[in-house]
Order: sequence, then structure tokens, then C-alpha cells
Amino acid sequence: MKVARGILKMLAVLLALVAAAYCIITYWDRICAFFTRIGEALREKKASCPLCTSEYEDYADWD
Repeated sequence: MKVARGILKMLAVLLALVAAAYCIITYWDRICAFFTRIGEALREKKASCPLCTSEYEDYADWD
């Protein structure tokens, strides 16, 4: 009986890994789009951050 439980547990873990891999493969385009949107949002926030400005921007009007 212990052997059967061990085999069933290994089978359950294997099926869970296969399901996770299937979800990643199926939704890869959505995952990439999600992280792209996060990256763009962070870049926009950094661009509008008053503490993140360059010190050389103060001298841009001297040209």
C-alpha cells in the first residue's frame, strides 16, 4: 500500500508540473505582454520622477 501511495504522489507531482508547463506555453504571449507593460509603466514613472532627473537637464537651455 505504501508503494501505491508513493507512486500516486509522484504521479500527482508530475501532473502538476506538466499542467504548469502547459499553462506557461499556452499563455506565453500574454505573459510577455504583461511584463512588457510593466516595464513600460516603470519607465514612464521613472521619466516623471522629480528625484530621478539628470543634473545636466538644468543646463539644457544654455545652448
